[in-house]
Amino acid sequence: MSVKLSYEELEQRIKALEKAESERKKTKYALKESEDKFKLVFESANVGKSITSPNGRVSVNQAFADMLGYTREELRDKTWQELTPPEDIEVINQKLNSILAEEQKATRFEKKYIHKNGSIIWADVSTVLHRDPEGKPLHFITTVVDISEKKIAEEALIENEKRYRKAQTLGKVGNWEFNLENGHFWGSEEAKRIYGFEHDGPEFTTEEVESCIPKREWVHQVLMDLIEEGKEYNIEFDIITRNTGARRTIHSIAELEKNDKGKPVKVTGVIIDITERKYNIEELKRRNYFIESIMNNMPIGLALNTIDDGDVMYMNSMFEDIYGWSRDVFTNTSLFFDKVFPDPEYHQKMKSQIIADMQSGDPNRMVWNDIKIMTASGEERYVTAINIPLIEQNLMISTVQNTTARKRAEKEHDKLQNQLQQSQKMESVGRLAGGVAHDFNNILSIIIGYSELALIKTDNSGPLHDNIVEILSAAKRSTDITQQLLAFARKQTIAPKVIDLNHSIGDMIEMVQRMIGEDIDLNWLPGGGVWPIKMDSSQILQLLANLCINSRDAITNVGKIIIETKNTVFDDDYCSEHAGFIPGEYVLLTVSDDGQGMTAETRDKIFEPFFTTKSMGHGTGLGMATVYGIVKQNKGFINVYSEIEKGTTIRVYLPRYIGLIVQAQKQKILEIPKSRDEMVLLVEDDDLILELGKMILENLGYAVLSTNNPMEAGSLAAENAGKLKLLITDVIMPNMNGRELSEELQSLYPDLKTLFMSGYTADIIADRGVLEEGFNFIGKPFSMTDLAVKVREVLDQDND
Repeated sequence: MSVKLSYEELEQRIKALEKAESERKKTKYALKESEDKFKLVFESANVGKSITSPNGRVSVNQAFADMLGYTREELRDKTWQELTPPEDIEVINQKLNSILAEEQKATRFEKKYIHKNGSIIWADVSTVLHRDPEGKPLHFITTVVDISEKKIAEEALIENEKRYRKAQTLGKVGNWEFNLENGHFWGSEEAKRIYGFEHDGPEFTTEEVESCIPKREWVHQVLMDLIEEGKEYNIEFDIITRNTGARRTIHSIAELEKNDKGKPVKVTGVIIDITERKYNIEELKRRNYFIESIMNNMPIGLALNTIDDGDVMYMNSMFEDIYGWSRDVFTNTSLFFDKVFPDPEYHQKMKSQIIADMQSGDPNRMVWNDIKIMTASGEERYVTAINIPLIEQNLMISTVQNTTARKRAEKEHDKLQNQLQQSQKMESVGRLAGGVAHDFNNILSIIIGYSELALIKTDNSGPLHDNIVEILSAAKRSTDITQQLLAFARKQTIAPKVIDLNHSIGDMIEMVQRMIGEDIDLNWLPGGGVWPIKMDSSQILQLLANLCINSRDAITNVGKIIIETKNTVFDDDYCSEHAGFIPGEYVLLTVSDDGQGMTAETRDKIFEPFFTTKSMGHGTGLGMATVYGIVKQNKGFINVYSEIEKGTTIRVYLPRYIGLIVQAQKQKILEIPKSRDEMVLLVEDDDLILELGKMILENLGYAVLSTNNPMEAGSLAAENAGKLKLLITDVIMPNMNGRELSEELQSLYPDLKTLFMSGYTADIIADRGVLEEGFNFIGKPFSMTDLAVKVREVLDQDND
């Protein structure tokens, strides 16, 4: 059924629809305007703002993101739980659930957030829940204000309060206040503890506190004198503790506080429990009185004088005898110092030391051991003086003991002890150097050997060839360090020969000049008729190189080094007056420079291993230690003289050798000598070196028998009797050393020759590093050429 509307009704309905549409548009516009305003406020707020959905997803403004160190995009996929320390999540959930349950519309609380860098941010959080028209929760709108600085300050304040209370407890110091306007009395926890007030006991009031003081009337009067007349309040008195009834002594200090008008308003004070200190003082007094009672019976010098004016109240005869001055000298402190310490420098030193000790040392006993004094007769003595001050009595007990005889004995003992310690240190470093040399030289042997084998098989123009050369060079430099250690410790294996020192040095001068550079003038002044010495020529080069390099480093820019030799003789009389010199005939080698010189402290340490004044990376500290070791190994001695800014002179004294000089023939190796179809037996407990040695010898054309077990060597020798010409053996091996192996095989095969090899012989074939006569030796690490030459040399020796 259709309904016909009149024109007027239709027009009214159309107008109603238009009005509804207009209202809808206004509402939509108003809603958008409201949303824009909210968005503007949300985005531009200088505090953190977030919108959190019921499922925990968070939308934040830039201030919120900045506060936590994230970008807004990074926070878009995070929940508030991810930004909250795990231990706080349950508490926050409860607060939010109370809003969801309509127990409250909003909440405010302090919350911790996790910053992107892992740190904790404290924030003041205000949260409001928004719902839709039907009451369904839409989202939480949260305002977040960073209060981290406030929380840090609060925590610091709490911590400072704890420290303050701790300090009071440890120092047994309590404070108290008495408010004169309202009569309120307050005491700190430590004050209550001192008086014996417990938490569940009576209140800490003036009445209760005064009940603990036996002399309460006097204490009260002193307090009133402070309040009414401004007199000092600084007193000691006894108390009876409230909880235990124990008697304690306290020291109380207080001051009066006034308002702007000058009216007293408060008394503030501290109390200190001095019971133990009081007891200690009384105990000290009793001990001092005991000392006074026995003063006259002590078998040492003893005196008693006043502290302020030095007036001598008592002095026994031993005191005068030891110092060697009459009593009147001791009554005047200045006169006493002038007489007893006549040397101005020592006088000032002792005066300063005594004053410093009195100010900062033990106030109950001051000791000056072995001070040097001068008696009236001019005799120099050493004494030990002990001063015991009795401050309350204004007295000083002084004792003195003559230690001259003991001091002289100690000097002699110290001299012997230093020699012993030096010897023990040398022995310890020697053992260390030996162990290092044995193992380290084995490793270097492998590096050098395989590097040389690799060079044979590589193209000289290729990059690999240069790299191997660098490896070889570094290994050889490492060898130098090991040899320096052994030289210092006198464990370097050497073969001394009788040599002309002038001739040996003359051959080395050009090399030394190249080492020190052209800016330094090197003068070689050989003495005439210099005696022969017996020494390994390689050690002469080590000596000269280390001494000249040390001189070079002491010279700035340009300078001069002088090398001299001459004969010298020391008799017993001379040596008795010059410490370190030994009687006998010597060849003197002197190296002088005009460099910067050394201080006495540096001069005393220059022979210590690893001591250096050079910067990092410019010296091992073994140069002068090597010189010292070489000189001592050859039974010589060394003397150093140096002056700052003038230079240094080092004199090396080497024992004269009585005998003929045999000039060693220099051999020029034109090519690497090879085998003449000989068979050799190689014994080495290190498998890598064994394999390397076998490869090198086979490359040289030798038939090689090899074993890492010296016990197996006998079987190999027996199987090849008559063909075997040479035993090449390591010196230090388990079960049987190289010397024992050689002696066993040579007893069976007398024509068998032996070549020993080692990085450290441990005195098995060398006495204190000096190779025994008739022993053939090659030191590890060695090159292929070294081994080839040495093997050929031993095989070519006569069989006589």
